[in-house]
Amino acid sequence: MLFSTAALALAVFVLPAQCISVLCNFDLYGQPDQGDSIALASRLPFAKLDPDDEADKPRIFAEPAFFQPRFSELQNTWPSSMVQLPLIWRFKSARLALLFYATSAGIVLSPSVNGNWKSVQAAAEGILKYCVGAAQHGGGVWIIVDNYRNPLLVLYLYASESPFEDIVNKYMITGQGINPFNTRGLGTEGGVALNATEVGAMLSGVINAIAAEEGSIPTASVMLSAAEVSALLGGITIS
Repeated sequence: MLFSTAALALAVFVLPAQCISVLCNFDLYGQPDQGDSIALASRLPFAKLDPDDEADKPRIFAEPAFFQPRFSELQNTWPSSMVQLPLIWRFKSARLALLFYATSAGIVLSPSVNGNWKSVQAAAEGILKYCVGAAQHGGGVWIIVDNYRNPLLVLYLYASESPFEDIVNKYMITGQGINPFNTRGLGTEGGVALNATEVGAMLSGVINAIAAEEGSIPTASVMLSAAEVSALLGGITIS
């Protein structure tokens, strides 16, 4: 097995997300059919049937290609099975990719994290609502961060034959990570950026349109109700 019982001296980060970001960029991610996107999101693990609450159970998400040394062994500290990234789901015109956040240099600083599938489901729901459900019905990316606002996991929803599909194909060949703010390596990508930065903002129902990384310039702002914030964050907070 790829993950044996030998332990690595790797930090395994917990993701009790204090802020979230969604970036919508229709030129980059294309315009997948809305029905295809919804159907694809429903195919995520435990999205349809989950009698044993598997989606809530903590588990390790890891990408051994980014370990130092590469493909080193990692001990599973949870009863639930590990999840090896990258993961890509396809359905007709829509694509979903779950990847680790990389720096603008393509470096993944945290190649193993503690997470759960509910966080991924909530990320998909966020993109569906704020990107695919927007007037232009375009793709986007949802970034999950830790308590210190360090981005760790990223879920992309994009169209087949979109520019981003070429970027993913390059990533699969070269093994160089993808930075959602600089996917082409050409500087900041535009798009709509949402952030819940502190509890006060969440309770007030107001989320300022700011990016999670300096230099990312959002193009619009979105107002969320307290109920919406609670529902979204409830899905991605990991115990």
